[in-house]
Amino acid sequence: MSRIGTLTIKDVAQRARVSTATVSSVINSSAFVSEPLRRRVEQAIEELDYRPNGVARSLKKRRTRSVGLLISNILNPFYTALVRGIEDIAVEHAYNLILCNTDHDADKERMYLGVLREKRVDGIIVTSPPIEGQLSALQREGITVVLLDCRPERIGASVHVVVVDNAAGAFQGTEHLVRHGHRPIAFLGFPLQLFTGRERLKGYKQALEAYGMTADNELIVTRGLSVECAFEEMLRLLDRPSPPRAVFAANNSMTRGAVMAVRERGLRIPQDVALVGFDDFEWAPFVDPPITVVSQPTYELGSTAATMLIQRLESEEPLEPQVKVLPVKLVVRQSCGCP
Repeated sequence: MSRIGTLTIKDVAQRARVSTATVSSVINSSAFVSEPLRRRVEQAIEELDYRPNGVARSLKKRRTRSVGLLISNILNPFYTALVRGIEDIAVEHAYNLILCNTDHDADKERMYLGVLREKRVDGIIVTSPPIEGQLSALQREGITVVLLDCRPERIGASVHVVVVDNAAGAFQGTEHLVRHGHRPIAFLGFPLQLFTGRERLKGYKQALEAYGMTADNELIVTRGLSVECAFEEMLRLLDRPSPPRAVFAANNSMTRGAVMAVRERGLRIPQDVALVGFDDFEWAPFVDPPITVVSQPTYELGSTAATMLIQRLESEEPLEPQVKVLPVKLVVRQSCGCP
């Protein structure tokens, strides 16, 4: 008896004793699957009477069952779990993922968007605001777009967005330093053209204001994105006549740069400079001292964006635009002054 609607690609993979990626490749007619494996998967599909509605509709609508992903820098540890979350959902639903690394370069972004158009992708997940005019052009061509970890100030009515609560996270991290009695507290961030940069600075300022403090612009850095830039800026802060007693670092690169600079000056964390960072990362619990961080659900961020995109691609009716905000949490270790 047919079980249409209840089966998934995982059921086919288990029946054929192959990976879900192999099943996805067979469904998408990939040339990189051996003939014996292909026959095994096709037999499992026939035995289970597997008829994924999305695949049938994509054939009818001449879809390619491929989606593009634009990220800024694959070397940033933040993207490791993020991309995995997107890929797992894409493979589960028999979509191919095309990864594009833009380096925050407008020319590269424009080039990659052109490539994705030529490949006739069904949808695109973008992790930085598309350059002026590109978003509306993609929508006119019928390409579904989900914005991930970014939210332009001038946002179209039909744009789908997945972000974390950046302002709340920065508030929590800064508040934790304030409650420890650390004064003054610097903000080591990145350019405010980025949505996350603006939101995290907002949360930092709100935390200071909530405790009757005023943000000192001389202690606010929003210059670059690299570890090297964070290192240089943190050295500059430490060399001030009245250096900060604590710093809130707005992402993992800023945190690494801050740690390097404090050590370069022969100072200690947290005895001389307390530190809280935004983003948890592999080495944070293992350095001396372990780093207190605002942790965001990076894998869930990616999987949620991919799920949102695929739901819209496979829906018979247009779905309302959605803005999904995921919560963050403070992970307390010792860099803040906690025992």
